[in-house]
Amino acid sequence: MSFGSLFVPADEISHELSKTEQILIDYPTDNLEYFSQAINDIKDRKQLIDLRKALESIKQYYNIARLLGYHHLLEQIDIAQIATLLNILSRRMLTLSLIDQPDNFSSRTLLNLAMSQTSFSFIKIAEEELRLAANDLDDWSRRVAGGIKGQRDEKDPEWVSLYEEFQRIMKKHLIHGQEGYTMENIKETQKAYEDLFESVEDYKSRMRRLSMNFNGDQMAARSYKHVTNSTMVSEFPAIYHVIKGSKVRLDHKIGQNQGCLITMTSSKK
Repeated sequence: MSFGSLFVPADEISHELSKTEQILIDYPTDNLEYFSQAINDIKDRKQLIDLRKALESIKQYYNIARLLGYHHLLEQIDIAQIATLLNILSRRMLTLSLIDQPDNFSSRTLLNLAMSQTSFSFIKIAEEELRLAANDLDDWSRRVAGGIKGQRDEKDPEWVSLYEEFQRIMKKHLIHGQEGYTMENIKETQKAYEDLFESVEDYKSRMRRLSMNFNGDQMAARSYKHVTNSTMVSEFPAIYHVIKGSKVRLDHKIGQNQGCLITMTSSKK
């Protein structure tokens, strides 16, 4: 079907919709819970892509039918349901990518996803205690992701190590969410998050103290950390004084340049 021309016959759109229905008929689209469970069982990415194309095609046909005033076709499409199915499918494909190819995501993107309210679990948890524990686990993931993102420094091996540990725990978290939570695997994963959170807070505290040694200049503190891989200025005092001295000279030079600019601006007036 070509969308190059504004006019598309209604019977052509109807024919295309029938073709997509042949793909969707194999899925329980009338029940969102069953649909989520069916999608969760699919490991073949190509099958998921074909399903997404079918749903996106229906959405596209709906927009064309609305534009051309084919009301009888609009009545055949529940566009709100299509949008919900697409959202469920997109989350499933995103989860597979996070599990199988986490390195394809930048640290910023992955941490933002972890901090979001998006649920990556497709299995309904009937037991109240288990459901509350799973929610707590999601909260811990967001807390740790927020702490790591707040200190993001991909040039610092220590930060990279913390981030990679988060990737490892998050992958286990996602797999448990796909295969089904148990109180045992929730407690194990939460303990891992708690230990990592403690390490992140320690890193944050040491970096804050280091920046204080540079009068609050975080860039200077990071420069020192990159060169020495240490947060203790007493371990490399010579490097500390060089970086701090360079900053003082740079600040002085910037101040002089600003003074010159002010003088030049005043003289022009």
